[in-house]
Amino acid sequence: MLNKMTAFFKSVKLSVVLILVLSGIGLIGIIFPQIPSSLSDYSDGYTWWINNIAYEQFGIYANAIGFLGFFDIFHSIWFFGTVLLLMLNILFCSISRYKGIKTKSGKSQIETDRNFYINSKFHREYQSNSLISSSENEIGAVLKRHRYTFSKTRQADALFYAGNKNRLTVYGTYLVHLSLFVFILGILLGNLFGFRNNSFVAFENTTKEVGYNTGLSIRLNTFNDEYWDNGTPKDYSSDVVLYKNGQVVKTGLIKVNHPLVYEGIRFHQSFFGPAIKLKIATTEGELIFDENVALDDVQTLNSLQRPAGNAVFPESDYTAVVLKKAVNGPDSVIGENQIGIELYNETDSPIAWLLLEKNSPQTLGNMTFTFTEESQFSGFQVSKDPGSNLIWIASFLFILGIVIIFYFPHRQIWIAVYSDPDDSSNFLVKLSSAKDLGLDIEMTNIVRDFEKIFNVKESTN
Repeated sequence: MLNKMTAFFKSVKLSVVLILVLSGIGLIGIIFPQIPSSLSDYSDGYTWWINNIAYEQFGIYANAIGFLGFFDIFHSIWFFGTVLLLMLNILFCSISRYKGIKTKSGKSQIETDRNFYINSKFHREYQSNSLISSSENEIGAVLKRHRYTFSKTRQADALFYAGNKNRLTVYGTYLVHLSLFVFILGILLGNLFGFRNNSFVAFENTTKEVGYNTGLSIRLNTFNDEYWDNGTPKDYSSDVVLYKNGQVVKTGLIKVNHPLVYEGIRFHQSFFGPAIKLKIATTEGELIFDENVALDDVQTLNSLQRPAGNAVFPESDYTAVVLKKAVNGPDSVIGENQIGIELYNETDSPIAWLLLEKNSPQTLGNMTFTFTEESQFSGFQVSKDPGSNLIWIASFLFILGIVIIFYFPHRQIWIAVYSDPDDSSNFLVKLSSAKDLGLDIEMTNIVRDFEKIFNVKESTN
C-alpha cells in the first residue's frame, strides 16, 4: 500500500495532470468574473455579489456556478487541493531522485578496462613518445588547469586517472525543485492569509476602516494634486493617519510608488477624484442617507464628460447616479456649486432628475435631498501578501538552480596511459556529462593542452 502511494505521488504523469488542472483553473479565473476580495470575506457581501453582479451575467445559473466556487476559484477547494497535491508530487520526486543524484555527486571511480575508454562518443586516443614516469605531473597539471579534482593509481605498466568538475552542481536540480515548492507555498500563504482591495476609497477629513480583521482604519487629512500645463497629472499624494484599534500607529504621505507600509499591509496611491456629501431624509425627519459619494466614473453625453458616482441607499429601494458639471467644456445643465441626481427605482428604471444647489434642500415625494459638502477622495490599493517574500526567494532559487545546471555542468574525465614495449605510451582520454552540450569544446580544450605538452598525435588504431 505504501509503495503504491509512493509510486503515485512521484509519478511524472501526475505532475503533467496537475499542471494541466492548474492551467484549467487559471482559465476558469479568466472566463468567470472573480468576486472582489473586499466582498468575498463576508458572507453577506458574497451573497449580494452573486444575487446582483453575477446574476446579471449568468441568470439562474449564478448560484450553481457560485456553489462550485468558480467565482472565487483561487480560494476554492479545487485550487488548494491541486496545489497541495503538486507540492507532495514535487516532494516525493525530489526524495526518489536523491539516491541517484548522491551517486552522481560522488567521486568518479577509476576504470582500468580499455573498452571503457574507447566505447564512448567523447574519447581520444594518442601515441606519445613520453614514458609514464615523465607524464604523471604534466597530466595532473592539465587537469588542475581545467578545474578537475582527481584521483590516480598505478598498476604495473599503466597509469589511471579519474576526475570530476563541478561535482556538487548536480544538486542544482534540487534548487529548482525547492524553488517550485517555495513558490507554491508563497501562493498558498498569500491566498490563505493575504488580501487585496484595488478600490479602497477614503474621503478628506473622514476615517474609514480597512477591514479584513486587521483592526486598522485610515484617515485622509488632505489630498493634493499637481498638473502639467497640458492638464495631465504631475503628482498627487495623500496625507493620512493610520489607526489600530483607535490608536494612532503611523502617519505619512502616500505618493505614487511610495506606499505606506504597516505590519505587512501596503497602502498604494492608485487613483483620485472629486467627491460630494449627500444627505437624504424623509419629510418626517428620518435619516436615509448621509455619506460621501466618490465621483470615480465619467458619464459622457453629447460629447460632455461629467464626473459621476453611484449612491446606494440601504434602507430604500432607490439608487442614484450623482453628477458634477462637465470637465471638458461649458455645461448648460449643471453649474458651479451644483450637482445633478438621476434617481432610479428597484428595477433600475429612471424615475426622477434633480438639480441641487449646495446647502439648498429639495423635496421629491416624501424625501428631502441636500447637497452639503464638496471634497476630494483618494483611492488606494490596499494589500497584504505574507507569501511575497517566499515568492522572491523562490525566484532567486530558480534562477540560481538554472544557472548552476546550464553554466556549471557536472563533468567527469578518465585518463589511461599504457606503456608500450618501444618506450612510448598509449594515451586515452574519455569525457562524460549528463548533457552533451559544450562537451566537444571541453574535450578539444583539454586534449589541445595534452598535445602541446606531450607532442602526441591521435592514434589511427
